[in-house]
Amino acid sequence: MTVMHTELPLRYRPEPYETLLGYMLRISHVNGYRQVQTMQALFDLSGIPLHSITCHYSKVNTVFNAMSMRLRIPVQALSAHFSAELDGAYNDCRVVQNIAIKAPKVCLACLSENKPMMATWRLAHVTHCEHHQVPLLSHCPECEAPLKWKPSLYSRCDSCDAHWKDVELKAGPLPDYQAAEYLLSPEQQKVYRFNLYLMVRLALRFHDMQRGEFKVFPNDVDDVQSLFAFSYRCLVDEYFREKQLQHRIDYWKENAGVKHLPDTFFDALHQEYRQYTPFLTNHFDAQECSIDVKRFQSKRISNPRESLVKNGTAAHLHLDLTSVADCMGLKTTDVSALVKRQLLKSCYDTTLPRDFWFNAQDIDAFYEQLRKKTSPLQVCRTPHQLVSIGKVIPVLRNIKWSIADVLALVLAGTCEVFVETDDESFSLLTIHINQEQLFVAINDSLCGGARGVPWLTIKNCFFVPPKVLPQFVFFLGEICGEQSIKEESVQYLHRFVSHYMVLNQWCRLRKIPTSKVHFYLQKKGLHPAFSNYPGNAFYVFEKSALLELRLTEFLKYDCSL
Repeated sequence: MTVMHTELPLRYRPEPYETLLGYMLRISHVNGYRQVQTMQALFDLSGIPLHSITCHYSKVNTVFNAMSMRLRIPVQALSAHFSAELDGAYNDCRVVQNIAIKAPKVCLACLSENKPMMATWRLAHVTHCEHHQVPLLSHCPECEAPLKWKPSLYSRCDSCDAHWKDVELKAGPLPDYQAAEYLLSPEQQKVYRFNLYLMVRLALRFHDMQRGEFKVFPNDVDDVQSLFAFSYRCLVDEYFREKQLQHRIDYWKENAGVKHLPDTFFDALHQEYRQYTPFLTNHFDAQECSIDVKRFQSKRISNPRESLVKNGTAAHLHLDLTSVADCMGLKTTDVSALVKRQLLKSCYDTTLPRDFWFNAQDIDAFYEQLRKKTSPLQVCRTPHQLVSIGKVIPVLRNIKWSIADVLALVLAGTCEVFVETDDESFSLLTIHINQEQLFVAINDSLCGGARGVPWLTIKNCFFVPPKVLPQFVFFLGEICGEQSIKEESVQYLHRFVSHYMVLNQWCRLRKIPTSKVHFYLQKKGLHPAFSNYPGNAFYVFEKSALLELRLTEFLKYDCSL
């Protein structure tokens, strides 16, 4: 048909909640145009992907100008009408950021009645027509050919010429996930979509540990209705959700052999899925059968890497740095320190700069090694010398030690460690370590390097007040029989650590007031070999069996501990 360069004879006004693209298709159709090229010429759409035509398109003003000329509708009126066309379709905080579908998804009953294409039809979770209560289709029900954005979409299939008015459609109640949204306020709908698509992320790659984000809704899902039915039930039915989460854990243990990861690891991994949405009601029967997740699995990986794409098991066990830190109850810097100390293996993708990730099997091996070094808490003969790693780490940070340094001592067998009998509650921070062995190991490590020890490190390690440091260095020189000591040498530290004890370090590591222990030792007749009391309270004692006995008594019987 020849393109009319002046105006369209029939110029229907846009309907409420009609999509912009659907409006142009409808106007073209009622005026007798069937080809998409004609519509593109009418509305100056040359070179524009039709699925991208929304109010958010960068060149939408050009489209509005062409429409205004053809339809005699002011540009301002068109812009105002379609300004909220896909409101809420994009949210960069949502795990599936863009939930608008590119391909046509329409109600054939509405099209046969020349009713508008609703903007909500383009949202992934809107799978049924609210008016006719029939499924929205992306393929011809007669020949299964995919539908295309063109004016003829309003009347028939281009492949088999089936007319929509002749197609029999089966109506039924709206699915729960769609009906529930219509009962919510706009603010509640935002929360609902956020939480629903969180469950969708869980369902799309059900056996993946990774918690990445999808930029767009995957286009390779076979059964979208089952996907959202499953996701909605996970959202509202706590019993069903916990059962599905346990299925994931069982799968990993049976197929990947990760048998040493504790329940606390999986609890942290699943924490964000335990959402509570107060305005939703659970009406499901606990005895209903579960949905087969194989019906809606996606092959898309939210953080694609070639090595993961080639190996399905590796993709399932992939974990990024943040997820590993959360699951292990650590900071990301602590996990990086574990990698640096070669206690935990990481994997690198050479195609992506500064990117490394973890295989859950390597983390499982790390936990296995750690568990072999632990003993039940009940068999410990010196319980008063135990402290949890979680409590001692904040103290050790003052001397630039991290949990990686402590765990390195544990794996080397330097320090005894104990755990509760409940293996499933195993956590790195709740491991009990012999603090006396730990603190001895700290001083040994200070002297163990071949390189010199800077004065700043000595100051931090022994908790030396800045004003006392020169006097303390002079004291070290007297011990070594030298007038001056160079920090490049560690020999003086060997001698000092072997024969002397800094009370400030001893107390600060144990979180005990220095003045209290000093007063106790004075009462027992023990006096420091070096002290600087006025305003600084820094004490150095010469090691002896009597000193060790008095300090052990203090730890064992002091009621304030």
